[in-house]
Formats: sequence, structure tokens, C-alpha cells
Amino acid sequence: MVHPGRIEPDRIAAAVRTALSGPSPATAVVTGNATTGVEVLRCLRDGPERVAIVGFDDSELATSLRPDLTVVAQDATTIGGTAIDMLLARIADPGRPVRRVTVPVELLARGSGESPPGA
Repeated sequence: MVHPGRIEPDRIAAAVRTALSGPSPATAVVTGNATTGVEVLRCLRDGPERVAIVGFDDSELATSLRPDLTVVAQDATTIGGTAIDMLLARIADPGRPVRRVTVPVELLARGSGESPPGA
């Protein structure tokens, strides 16, 4: 299931309820950014469900809940600098070939994604 949209607590809570309902409830959740990851973890903290959760992007909030939020951390400074360099290169030469750049990420395992469902 994919639930794109605004990062609003009520909308995220509804998406979590949907993911955990029905005959085949989700056993894991992957979120697209730090704010959504923290909000999903908040939704799950008091429920009986054991759901693994991994977010993208790190934040100070990721370690403020229990369990701490496991994240795939991206280097925002490198991403931003690379984007600026590519933009300036495109402005200087609009006909230049398209270039693909991969910026390394790091998995910060903190407990929310490591336990098997039901553990």
C-alpha cells in the first residue's frame, strides 16, 4: 500500500489503521521522510500490534520515541551541493547529456525495524 499526501497526523493515523486492518495486516512500514516516520511510530506506540518501521531521513525526533526510529539517513548537504553543481552545469551547457548521480546512504538501526513482527 502506498499513502502519498500531506503530512498530517489524522491522515497518517488513518493510513496506519488501514494498513493494520483486514485479513492480511501489514507487518512492516517504510516511510518517506522523518516527520512521517515519527508520526507513524507515535501511532503504533500504544497499540498491541508489533510492526517493524523504517523511515527515510534522520532527525532529532527519531530518537525521542521508544523504540527509537530506524532510518535510512541521507546526507542532505551532499545532496544539496550536488544539485546546485548539476544546475549550474545545466545552465552553462543546456544541451549536456543527462547525468545520474548516486549519493550514499547509511542505515541507522535503532530498534524499530529490527524485531520480527510479533516478537
